[in-house]
Amino acid sequence: MADETEAPQEDRSCYHDTITTMQGHKYRGQLKDASGKSSLMHGKGTMTYTNGEVYDGEWADGDQEGMGSMKYADGAAYDGEWHAGKPHGCGTLVCSNGDTYEGAFAMGLKAGMGTEMISGTGERYVGSFKDDVREGRGYLQLKDGTKYEGMFSKGIIHGEGTMTFPNKEHYYGMFANGLMHGTGKYLFQNGDEYAGSYEQGVRVGGTLLQPNGKCYDAEFKPSGELKRLTSHGEDGIDVELTSAVAPAGGADG
Repeated sequence: MADETEAPQEDRSCYHDTITTMQGHKYRGQLKDASGKSSLMHGKGTMTYTNGEVYDGEWADGDQEGMGSMKYADGAAYDGEWHAGKPHGCGTLVCSNGDTYEGAFAMGLKAGMGTEMISGTGERYVGSFKDDVREGRGYLQLKDGTKYEGMFSKGIIHGEGTMTFPNKEHYYGMFANGLMHGTGKYLFQNGDEYAGSYEQGVRVGGTLLQPNGKCYDAEFKPSGELKRLTSHGEDGIDVELTSAVAPAGGADG
């Protein structure tokens, strides 16, 4: 029985040529005639713009559409999918300052899942983006070894997450604008665990549980330094407890 599958039909309206647009850009590749209009880039071709930018890839009805690569005037470069003349879909962007992004785009903006490397700070982010910034759940690793996994909003750490510091101490709880803020737990190197409230990265008050099972109510000075530990059923006593007054830092996304 003969194969009934039809072979793709060649678009006979397309042809190859080299043209200069009204704006002075130079195009070499496939074009098609547009009724009552100038020829449109359609198929594969290379456009060299007057500002020095170069796009090489696929076109449809005069716009970048499909797979293509762009070298920008500032030295940045993009390689990946395009739609309606903008990066859209999966692609890789290398910025002029050395920053890189590999992942999903939507109409020229980072959107969806991706991996971002910041050359100046050495940080690496893997997670969700929206409108070109980190948004939703992600994982961030800083140059000093600090690691964060949790929620981001408008490009910074915000919401529930877990932070691990270079000294292996951990915090898990709420963040706001890059700082511990709200309720959370902090686990120290010696096994002490603080559970309580933070305000803009500073401990406010809560309980301190030690590995030996002793539990104290903890009060802190406005600076975050320990002010008083009160054992249940005992009078408050001023103490010096280094592990309980470790700096309560934060990290921007």
